[in-house]
Amino acid sequence: MIFESLWSCYNGLPIDNKVDSLRHSLQNNIPIRILCNHKGIHIKNSSMHQSVSPYLSLLNQIIWQECENFYFPTPKIRQWLQEQGSLSQLMRNYCQALSVEVLRHDWQATTWLAAQEQSLLGSPHRVLVRQVLLSGDETPWVIGHTLIPQLDHSDLSNRLFQLGSSSLGDFVFQSDDVQRDVLQVAKVNTEDGVLWARRSRLQMAYQPMLVTELFLPDAPVYVKENTQ
Repeated sequence: MIFESLWSCYNGLPIDNKVDSLRHSLQNNIPIRILCNHKGIHIKNSSMHQSVSPYLSLLNQIIWQECENFYFPTPKIRQWLQEQGSLSQLMRNYCQALSVEVLRHDWQATTWLAAQEQSLLGSPHRVLVRQVLLSGDETPWVIGHTLIPQLDHSDLSNRLFQLGSSSLGDFVFQSDDVQRDVLQVAKVNTEDGVLWARRSRLQMAYQPMLVTELFLPDAPVYVKENTQ
């Protein structure tokens, strides 16, 4: 097993919620690389990361459209892309176990954000960047990419920093004070065929967050309904 470690943690960094992912990799002899510093933790499972990395690169190439201007080819695709509740909860209806693997979880300056992202988030100076892979019964279904600005008047972003491998949707939608005030959708053409994506701005206790969800080829949204 290949194990590379760069360990420069500061005291008090919340790393307990990363233990399960690390233990899984160690027990299954999966090559991993751990990067840890004061900004956050990257746990990269090499075999898994290689399988989804081509899709990660698509996130910055998506052309978003408003729902009212978008053609939904089937009612099922419309249902998934316009789901107003927790996508995690919807996916649980199609599997025995839904898992969350953290690909990235760290603070970044916002100089690299697209102009539209800056505008949707109110031009923050610093954001928490969270990328996860959601899998149903160990099959990759969705890549989630979330930007959460750090606000002086709110500690919610710091609480979300400690989320670890818990579902963001489970955390957000257990609150009564949450709304989705922007929803955009996209058709993404790839070498593997058409993929679907959506981007939401959620407001939770006056804390905005921009959530992008890219549906991978094995996601339930692509499964044809039984018409019989």
